[in-house]
Amino acid sequence: MSATGDEPVHLILSIDFGETNSAVCYAMLPKGMPPRTILPEHVHTVTNYPNSIMDRKGDPMNREVATQMVYSRNWKFQPLAELISQQPAPTTAEPIGAMIMHPDHRIDTAEETEIHDQIDQPLWGEQAHDYFSESSWHSDPSVCLVENFKTMFDRSGMHEEHNDRITENLRASFGQGVAKEKFSSEKVIHCITVDFLTCILQHSKKHIISKHTIMGKRPNIVSTETVICVPIKWCQKAYRDLQSCMTVAMRQVGFPGVGLKDNIIDKVFLVSEPEAGATWLLSGGYGIRQGEIIVIIDSGGGTTDASTFKVTGELPKRLEAQLVPHSDQFVGDLFRKRLQSHRYLEKDGITIEAIVQELVCKFKQRIKPHWDIFNDNTSKHLDVRGLKPSPNEPNIGRNRVIIRADEIKKIFEAVLIQVERIMLEQLTASKYRGLNVDRVVLMGGFADSPSYYEHLRRSLATFNEKTGCAAKLHRPPLITVVDAVAAGGVLRAANKENGPKRIARSSYGIGRSEIWDKKLHEGQRRVKGIHNGKDYARTIQWMIKLGQEIKPDKEYRFECEYTFAYKNASGLRNKGPFELCDEIWVSDTASQSHLGADGEHNKGSENLGLMKTDVAQYQEYFVPRFSKSNRKYGKGRREYWALEYLLLFKVDGLNMTCRQVLILKDSTEKELNKLRVSIAPGINLGAS
Repeated sequence: MSATGDEPVHLILSIDFGETNSAVCYAMLPKGMPPRTILPEHVHTVTNYPNSIMDRKGDPMNREVATQMVYSRNWKFQPLAELISQQPAPTTAEPIGAMIMHPDHRIDTAEETEIHDQIDQPLWGEQAHDYFSESSWHSDPSVCLVENFKTMFDRSGMHEEHNDRITENLRASFGQGVAKEKFSSEKVIHCITVDFLTCILQHSKKHIISKHTIMGKRPNIVSTETVICVPIKWCQKAYRDLQSCMTVAMRQVGFPGVGLKDNIIDKVFLVSEPEAGATWLLSGGYGIRQGEIIVIIDSGGGTTDASTFKVTGELPKRLEAQLVPHSDQFVGDLFRKRLQSHRYLEKDGITIEAIVQELVCKFKQRIKPHWDIFNDNTSKHLDVRGLKPSPNEPNIGRNRVIIRADEIKKIFEAVLIQVERIMLEQLTASKYRGLNVDRVVLMGGFADSPSYYEHLRRSLATFNEKTGCAAKLHRPPLITVVDAVAAGGVLRAANKENGPKRIARSSYGIGRSEIWDKKLHEGQRRVKGIHNGKDYARTIQWMIKLGQEIKPDKEYRFECEYTFAYKNASGLRNKGPFELCDEIWVSDTASQSHLGADGEHNKGSENLGLMKTDVAQYQEYFVPRFSKSNRKYGKGRREYWALEYLLLFKVDGLNMTCRQVLILKDSTEKELNKLRVSIAPGINLGAS
């Protein structure tokens, strides 16, 4: 399904930002056609990433790109706040390069890009992967490879050891001259994520325009819905952070049809990775029937997610996510041990660690994908130029290092045993609840491994025999599972019927200065009003509250008053500016109003935005008032002005519009200011 020429089209763009690899899928819908008419055959995958190996054109793995970046050390990142304040790139801009987070710096994403001896621009995806596939680059102290950094968004503590290693790498590379306690790995990761998303979106823009340009006419994309596929166990802040990174990247690229008012993506949809993957697999049939209970195991990037579904469109009943050590870690340790007594290899700037990393890359490409631990019994060797044989080291040959079959088996088993445990926990939990699992479906980059499949098949057979179950192991074709999450995101966004209830996972509110009331504010800090001398409590009034159902068109109304000084510092009549300031807040834990903004209950609340409005032109609506007698103001009372106005909030799907409104003398409403915020990260995943 596509459109030609000037026919306006709606685009659904789905991004699977993965730990090891990422993928982008999309569908184009002629204007006026209902989204639910999109079928699996209408979903396209972005391919042909820069520096992709040419003989991979027909390879399913060409449908994704390595989630990697290479920077020069001490690279200076442009703060995201500065990027947000810049004007978005025009949608008509030719998609020939991706802007990186540094003033006056660009990275060429054209397919003929070459990698030079020294880089002065960041590299991404296959460019970064190819750069670090040789030992000479691993030995280069002037560059830094950043990979497997998606887990840095997760604050659950599950990936603590892994994230600590990334933090140390970031600090060593980009924190020179910065005190350890002042270095923010979170800010750096956000910048790196924006860089990567900018690059993959720019390439996607180029791919879509090129593929759908017919007789010189580019596709007329009038609107775009952005689908972000996210881990189901992340906290709400992680969803907000990733969506913010996506928003900045969209601004950099100038993606056609994407509304970017008030620094939010106008049409955005968040769906969990397991649900997106399940949607795609179920759309293909594969004999899966209505009412079946299935466990989906997604293994890739060192993380294994397991989810249990009932084939009725319902959300997962339970999810277990566990960091499984990369097999690369075990392989690296093996090679280090082999080469530790061969320091003579370290010459011309090449280090043993660099040689180890090159060997790990070769292992991943040549041995790991095809090795069968149950049938392969021959040793393997990898070339190491200059390596000399030793009579005391049978695993060292001339110019090669040998890996025995039993060693490869141990490397695989260290990972497979943990994946097996996760699968069995899902099966056991389902059995405990009276549910008999019908199928175990394998997804992710590891799913095509014969060792992975056979190990789980045998484990499942043992489980069935012990419990009387009859669960079957199912592995869809690799071309189906490589981009299943991104492709399923398109289908899930196209058909939102029977989705989950819109339950708030975060609270949204406004900052308020409430006149101090003993019953409401006892124990809170009092703040003296600077104009009227009254006692106030600075609080947050929560309107959307954690755990409540949110109607897609819900409205909220607050009566407000703002005060201004009648005289300025010189004792003359104040002529302005007269600014109203209203703050929008979000919290993942708080829900009770009238409590201190800086108190324990509201700890961790984030400021989502500020509406600042000069109302000098509306002085005719200022009401003169007098403060109470107060020593601070002298013996008499002091005159001040008050302006009464309304704060109106309206939920519009997955966004919320906040408006400052003045009631005019003819009883009509005058909008003073407006701010839109996205509440998609604060609602159940998959809700619309």
